[in-house]
Amino acid sequence: MTRWAPILANLVLFDVLWTLAVLGAGKTWWWAAPALILVSASVQVCRSPAPGAEARLIILGAAAGVGLDCTAHALGLFRYASPSTAQFVAVFAALWINFGTLLRPGLRWLWRRPLLAALLGGAGGPLAYWTAARLGAIAPSEPAWRAFAWCAAQYALALPLWCAAASAVFRNAARSVQPATSIAPPRPPGTQGL
Repeated sequence: MTRWAPILANLVLFDVLWTLAVLGAGKTWWWAAPALILVSASVQVCRSPAPGAEARLIILGAAAGVGLDCTAHALGLFRYASPSTAQFVAVFAALWINFGTLLRPGLRWLWRRPLLAALLGGAGGPLAYWTAARLGAIAPSEPAWRAFAWCAAQYALALPLWCAAASAVFRNAARSVQPATSIAPPRPPGTQGL
């Protein structure tokens, strides 16, 4: 159970923070979830075996995700609960950062399974947006299938790419921790100057 405890805690915390962000969309307390997500991500990064690498991985992936969501919003595929562009960007950036915190603990098993990552992303992304729509955080434009098809394509591409990047980042971080030169075995007595 000890091995699975951090993974389960990561998944539960992700879900709780995602739900809080979605329920807070357009409300006066919309900022609470993004603030808690930043605290959660900071704690995770501080506990990471490669803090700088993990922080960059999360931030770059979140920036790409927000860019995709802003594109979908600009194309009119969905509308956010609040007319505030700043609130939209802050909440969606926090949601992508929250998703990024799943990469190392919760989704590590997907790192070398790009097809499975694409399938899960292609199914899970639209499901998350559909749930957010049902909870009132977003409203897809009619016909709604276009917004959900965008989400499916977005996540089917984003998740395997992000997983591959995570695999490379942590593989490189592990190499950089190892000594650069090998330590020679001790020489037998009497052969020191030879």
